[in-house]
Amino acid sequence: MKTPIALLNLWQQGAKTLVSIGGVAFALLLVFMQLGFMGAVSHTATNVLNNLDFDIVVRARDYLHLYEASRLDRQWLAEVEGLAAVESAEPLWITVHNM
Repeated sequence: MKTPIALLNLWQQGAKTLVSIGGVAFALLLVFMQLGFMGAVSHTATNVLNNLDFDIVVRARDYLHLYEASRLDRQWLAEVEGLAAVESAEPLWITVHNM
């Protein structure tokens, strides 16, 4: 049985091959860790909104995230309630206290 030339080239310098395999494995570990962190952060960021029953959200223009939610004028709530297609509109007031 003949050994393919690719395997011979790969194992000619075994230490370099093992270091390369270790480097690729470490890079894959970092990629999967980053994907896990992204999933945890996105779940945490949307946890409150996912547990609410609504069709559409009206928010302030400068809204960045829940922790620093900017205020929305009450006139917007009245304007949205006045639309014919809107059955009901409810405000969600959230306050975060720094400790």
